[in-house]
Amino acid sequence: MTRIAKLDHLSVVSITGADAGTFLQSQLSANLEAPDTGVARITSWNSAAGKTIASPWLMGERAGSHILILPSSLTEVVVKRLRMFVLRSRVSIDIASDLGVFGTSDAELQPEGTVAAAVPDGERPRRLFVADAAFGPTDASGEALVWWREADLRAGLPQVYPQTSEKFIPQMLNLDVLGGVSFDKGCYPGQEVIARARYLGRVKRRMHLFSGRGLEMPSTGGPLGDLPSSTVVDACESDSGWLALAVLPGLPEALPAGIEAVPLPYSLPD
Repeated sequence: MTRIAKLDHLSVVSITGADAGTFLQSQLSANLEAPDTGVARITSWNSAAGKTIASPWLMGERAGSHILILPSSLTEVVVKRLRMFVLRSRVSIDIASDLGVFGTSDAELQPEGTVAAAVPDGERPRRLFVADAAFGPTDASGEALVWWREADLRAGLPQVYPQTSEKFIPQMLNLDVLGGVSFDKGCYPGQEVIARARYLGRVKRRMHLFSGRGLEMPSTGGPLGDLPSSTVVDACESDSGWLALAVLPGLPEALPAGIEAVPLPYSLPD
C-alpha cells in the first residue's frame, strides 16, 4: 500500500532570481555544483562561528525557483536572516505558503507539477515531493506521518529546530557523513571553523540513535535521560515506545534504565 503523508511540520522556502544558484552555493555547506543524483540533499546553513542555524533539504528547482525544505517553526527566522546576506545579488527569498511538503513510500511517485527527490534511506524506498498545499489524497489518519517521522530517525537524518539552532557544528549532526558538507568548495559562513574541526581537531561529540520504553519521551533541545553533556536533536513515538537522536561525547558503557542504543545505518569516523 502506498503511503502519502502531508508533512505539516515542514515548510517550503523559494529562492529565485538570476543569482539564486550562486547565492546558495556561497551560503550552504553542501556543494550545489555536484551532479544531481535525484536524491534530496541535506545541508546546513551556519553562523560565522560554524554553528548550524538550520539544516535544510535541497529539492532542486520548481518553476525557476530553488526549493529548500525547513521546519515550519524555524522558517521565518531563517528567511529573515538569509535576506540580510543578499546585498546586491539578484535574489528573492520567500516562504512559499501555497506549497506543501509530502512524503511517500512510492519511490517512483512524482505527480505532475511537483518537484520530487528520493530520501537517502537505504532500508526504505521513500520520496519527498513539493506540491500545491491542497494536494491529495493523503493519509488523514496521521499514521503515514508517524511512519515518516520514525523512518527519518531510524535513517539517522538530523533536523534542526529553534531549540537546537546554533548549538552544533555540522559534524556533530553527522552531516559530513551524510554528504551535507563539502570541504572542497569555496567559502561559506562558518567554513573555517568547520574545516578546522575536520583537519586540525577532533569532533568529540556525535549524534547517535536511541530507543526508550516505559519512560517519558525526551524533549528536543533537552538532555537524554540523565546522561551528562547530551542534547536531544529530535524525538518521535515508535511502536516500542520512542526514538531519539541525541548528540553526546560517545556512547557510554552504561545507559539509563529503559534506554537502549540503536545502530545507525551508516558508520561514524573514529
